[in-house]
Amino acid sequence: MFQNTIVKLTGLYLAIIMTISLFFSVAVYQLSVSEFNRGFRMHHEYIQSSPEVRAFPFLRQQLIELRRQELIEAKTRVLQRLFVVNMLILAGGGYLSYILARKTLAPIEKSHHELQRFTADASHELRTPLAAMRTENEVALMNKNLKLSDAKDQLNSNLAEIERLSSLTDRLLRLARGEELSNKDSVKLIEVVNNALINTSRLIKSKNQKIIINIPKNQKIIASAGALADLITILIDNASKYSPEKKSIIISSKQFKHTIELSVKDEGIGITEQDLPNIFERFYRADIARTNTDSIGYGLGLSIARQIADTQGISIFVKTRPKLGSTFYLRIPN
Repeated sequence: MFQNTIVKLTGLYLAIIMTISLFFSVAVYQLSVSEFNRGFRMHHEYIQSSPEVRAFPFLRQQLIELRRQELIEAKTRVLQRLFVVNMLILAGGGYLSYILARKTLAPIEKSHHELQRFTADASHELRTPLAAMRTENEVALMNKNLKLSDAKDQLNSNLAEIERLSSLTDRLLRLARGEELSNKDSVKLIEVVNNALINTSRLIKSKNQKIIINIPKNQKIIASAGALADLITILIDNASKYSPEKKSIIISSKQFKHTIELSVKDEGIGITEQDLPNIFERFYRADIARTNTDSIGYGLGLSIARQIADTQGISIFVKTRPKLGSTFYLRIPN
């Protein structure tokens, strides 16, 4: 589809270039012919009025004819050169038009492919819990001896799946809207981190994990407290999910000249070199995360984290050692 569009756009660009080129070629030819004719008339008048030439009528006629022939040849040379120039413009313009068309459509093509992938992945992630709930409910309904306790367990399972779906749809909406912008203000970094810990306390307690905080109490940053808290929440949540029970998560900060570097370090499974370039992509979850942990996620957290970081002018990157843990860094302008 896009190849045909590129060809059509190339043709449109080339048509515009050639129209301009032909317009200027006609203008150049007319100006050249006008100058040639003016020169021919001046020469003709000189021949007609010159006493020396008038004394030799035969010579006068030859000079006029010779001048006329030179005029024809000059016009022909101009046409030939303009033709060559237009052919060169056609070839060069065609190549440049194709390059320009590809560059013009490249972002659109990328967005189209991302939308296709996003739609397919979102459909898959939505369909999976729905299929699970449907199967569990059908099995429960087929059981004529279903106990009240089993029914409650089934309802609790459905509620858990509904909570997952609500979380997924909320994150999808945040990705689609890109609404992480708000007013920046001077805030204490430790307060923002504490707000993020409140959001992740349930998961951390369930795994008996320990939080170690190395942040000065009075260290301040210029940022959106809400957006930054969401960003840190995602990093802590990610560290907790992919770390075993009773491990530590270390949150530290370093002061530099123009930035403050916040790090969230875990003692988890780490990230392989193969997966590292893709961790900020939507719905991407490394195979090791799928097979070696029982964490529940959709691969949207780090994608949203990067989006928040971009809107806040924060740099986000990760250093990792497989099976020895990962450290995510935020460089916050200050």
